[in-house]
Amino acid sequence: MITFFLINILAWLATASLSLLLWVAIQPGEIFGAWQKTLRNLDISGSPWHKLLGGCKLCTGHFLTVLSYIAFAAFTWHTGLFPFEWWHLSTWYLVYVPTGAVITFLFLTKILKS
Repeated sequence: MITFFLINILAWLATASLSLLLWVAIQPGEIFGAWQKTLRNLDISGSPWHKLLGGCKLCTGHFLTVLSYIAFAAFTWHTGLFPFEWWHLSTWYLVYVPTGAVITFLFLTKILKS
Protein backbone atom coordinates (compact mmCIF):
# COMPACT_ATOMS: atom_id res chain seq x y z
CA MET A 1 0.00 0.00 0.00
CA ILE A 2 2.84 2.41 0.84
CA THR A 3 4.44 1.66 -2.52
CA PHE A 4 1.21 2.56 -4.27
CA PHE A 5 1.04 5.96 -2.56
CA LEU A 6 4.71 6.68 -3.21
CA ILE A 7 4.23 5.89 -6.90
CA ASN A 8 1.17 8.11 -6.84
CA ILE A 9 3.15 11.07 -5.46
CA LEU A 10 5.93 10.42 -7.94
CA ALA A 11 3.40 10.35 -10.79
CA TRP A 12 1.88 13.67 -9.67
CA LEU A 13 5.29 15.34 -9.50
CA ALA A 14 6.36 13.85 -12.83
CA THR A 15 3.15 15.06 -14.50
CA ALA A 16 3.56 18.55 -13.06
CA SER A 17 7.21 18.71 -14.12
CA LEU A 18 6.45 17.45 -17.62
CA SER A 19 3.60 19.95 -17.93
CA LEU A 20 5.93 22.77 -16.90
CA LEU A 21 8.55 21.63 -19.38
CA LEU A 22 6.03 21.38 -22.21
CA TRP A 23 4.43 24.73 -21.34
CA VAL A 24 7.79 26.50 -21.50
CA ALA A 25 8.77 24.65 -24.70
CA ILE A 26 5.69 25.81 -26.64
CA GLN A 27 6.19 29.51 -25.89
CA PRO A 28 7.30 31.78 -28.75
CA GLY A 29 11.05 31.67 -29.26
CA GLU A 30 11.44 28.29 -27.56
CA ILE A 31 12.10 24.88 -29.12
CA PHE A 32 8.44 24.19 -30.02
CA GLY A 33 7.49 27.86 -30.42
CA ALA A 34 6.03 27.14 -33.86
CA TRP A 35 3.20 25.39 -32.01
CA GLN A 36 1.76 28.84 -31.30
CA LYS A 37 0.76 29.11 -34.97
CA THR A 38 -1.22 25.87 -34.67
CA LEU A 39 -2.82 27.10 -31.45
CA ARG A 40 -3.79 30.34 -33.16
CA ASN A 41 -5.41 28.43 -36.03
CA LEU A 42 -7.30 26.24 -33.55
CA ASP A 43 -8.45 29.35 -31.69
CA ILE A 44 -9.66 31.07 -34.85
CA SER A 45 -11.56 27.96 -35.92
CA GLY A 46 -13.25 27.79 -32.50
CA SER A 47 -11.88 24.36 -31.69
CA PRO A 48 -12.08 23.24 -28.05
CA TRP A 49 -8.66 21.65 -28.56
CA HIS A 50 -7.10 25.11 -28.46
CA LYS A 51 -7.29 25.32 -24.67
CA LEU A 52 -6.36 21.69 -24.05
CA LEU A 53 -3.26 21.76 -26.23
CA GLY A 54 -1.66 24.90 -24.84
CA GLY A 55 -4.07 27.82 -24.91
CA CYS A 56 -4.81 27.73 -21.15
CA LYS A 57 -2.55 26.69 -18.27
CA LEU A 58 -5.33 25.13 -16.23
CA CYS A 59 -6.90 23.27 -19.17
CA THR A 60 -3.58 22.00 -20.49
CA GLY A 61 -2.48 20.86 -17.03
CA HIS A 62 -5.78 19.06 -16.45
CA PHE A 63 -5.60 17.37 -19.86
CA LEU A 64 -2.05 16.15 -19.21
CA THR A 65 -3.11 14.92 -15.77
CA VAL A 66 -5.92 12.86 -17.30
CA LEU A 67 -3.43 11.36 -19.76
CA SER A 68 -1.02 10.60 -16.94
CA TYR A 69 -3.81 8.91 -14.97
CA ILE A 70 -4.37 6.52 -17.85
CA ALA A 71 -0.67 5.64 -17.82
CA PHE A 72 -0.62 5.46 -14.00
CA ALA A 73 -3.68 3.19 -13.86
CA ALA A 74 -2.34 0.89 -16.56
CA PHE A 75 1.06 0.68 -14.87
CA THR A 76 -0.23 0.03 -11.35
CA TRP A 77 -2.87 -2.41 -12.50
CA HIS A 78 -0.62 -4.49 -14.75
CA THR A 79 2.22 -4.62 -12.25
CA GLY A 80 -0.11 -5.62 -9.44
CA LEU A 81 0.63 -2.48 -7.40
CA PHE A 82 -2.97 -1.27 -7.38
CA PRO A 83 -4.08 -2.43 -3.93
CA PHE A 84 -7.84 -2.39 -4.52
CA GLU A 85 -10.35 -4.17 -6.74
CA TRP A 86 -10.39 -3.23 -10.44
CA TRP A 87 -13.58 -1.20 -10.14
CA HIS A 88 -11.85 1.15 -7.68
CA LEU A 89 -9.86 2.53 -10.62
CA SER A 90 -12.79 4.80 -11.47
CA THR A 91 -13.03 5.95 -7.85
CA TRP A 92 -9.30 6.57 -7.64
CA TYR A 93 -9.66 8.76 -10.76
CA LEU A 94 -11.69 11.15 -8.58
CA VAL A 95 -8.72 11.47 -6.22
CA TYR A 96 -5.84 11.35 -8.69
CA VAL A 97 -6.99 13.80 -11.37
CA PRO A 98 -8.18 16.73 -9.21
CA THR A 99 -5.13 16.51 -6.94
CA GLY A 100 -2.78 16.13 -9.90
CA ALA A 101 -4.43 19.01 -11.76
CA VAL A 102 -4.02 21.32 -8.76
CA ILE A 103 -0.36 20.35 -8.33
CA THR A 104 0.23 20.88 -12.05
CA PHE A 105 -1.52 24.25 -12.00
CA LEU A 106 0.57 25.33 -9.01
CA PHE A 107 3.73 24.32 -10.86
CA LEU A 108 2.63 26.29 -13.93
CA THR A 109 1.64 29.43 -12.04
CA LYS A 110 3.89 29.62 -8.99
CA ILE A 111 7.13 28.37 -10.52
CA LEU A 112 6.81 30.45 -13.71
CA LYS A 113 5.40 33.52 -11.91
CA SER A 114 3.62 34.65 -15.06
